Amino acid sequence: MQQTTAERGETSTVLLPINAAGECGPNLVIFKVTRLSADLQNEAPPKCFLTVSKNGWINSDLFPRYLRHFLSFIPPVRPIIFIMDSHHSHMSAEAIQFSEENGICFVTFPSHTTHLLQPLEVGIFRPIKRSWRSKVQGHLKTKGSKPTRHDFLPMLKEVLLEIMTPLKIVLAFSKCSIQSLNRNAIPD
Repeated sequence: MQQTTAERGETSTVLLPINAAGECGPNLVIFKVTRLSADLQNEAPPKCFLTVSKNGWINSDLFPRYLRHFLSFIPPVRPIIFIMDSHHSHMSAEAIQFSEENGICFVTFPSHTTHLLQPLEVGIFRPIKRSWRSKVQGHLKTKGSKPTRHDFLPMLKEVLLEIMTPLKIVLAFSKCSIQSLNRNAIPD
């Protein structure tokens, strides 16, 4: 998900990890700034990996750093199946080596299929975008100005609390026919 704030049309990137059990992992938020101010860091959602990049997008240097952060918040059970798009920023040699060393198996969607197969695309992004637009419009009405990067994280927290519910996440996986592992489905 990428959103633009009023500050010079800057793009911020948000990565939202979810699982088929309806849980949210630690988010990644990338701002297009040279360094993070303390007030921005204080507004981040819990467990969030907050960082910067030259253009506000994820890149092959940031993704392995995020993976290290991600692993610090999940149970030690391995292997992990990490389903994602095949964007080149995710497939660096460092990210692949880290995944192999830490029991992460990357599964990528075939090109042009995320609208059918990716749970976030199927059941989460549309309500998030609708909620985001509503928050921006509310900000315009109450504050009389467009939101800035300092408004971004508090607004993002509100949107995620509203939309990223366990039920909505499970339903999104269900719509894609991606389900939680059931070890008892096939008897020994």
